[in-house]
Amino acid sequence: EPLTLTHLLASYAQKGHVERVQSLFELFQELDLKPISETFEQFVISYLQKDQFDQAKKSFHEPTYI
Repeated sequence: EPLTLTHLLASYAQKGHVERVQSLFELFQELDLKPISETFEQFVISYLQKDQFDQAKKSFHEPTYI
């Protein structure tokens, strides 16, 4: 379920655990689930929590999974 994974992803994003967010994002692909808009938002937030503004901008403009 995309919403369940997104909630888990959000908890890691709020703490700035970029690697865990990326792992969960990859799980979407493995499970053949399409991320929802909130999933991408949390992905960007994880980078912002770590002051990785360029990476946040890149992931916002070039999502890795569509």
